Amino acid sequence: MPEAVQHLLQNWKPDHIFQRIVLDIKKRGVTDAQVLQMFEQNRAALFSS
Repeated sequence: MPEAVQHLLQNWKPDHIFQRIVLDIKKRGVTDAQVLQMFEQNRAALFSS
């Protein structure tokens, strides 16, 4: 596996998005309503089309 990929994967876990990404964007001002829109409502709209 390329070294660049290994570096990216060293902190990856199945809950990476929720434990790291969501917490980081909320610290930057994203609201709970916006997180809900991204992860639930957008996905529901995608699969209902």
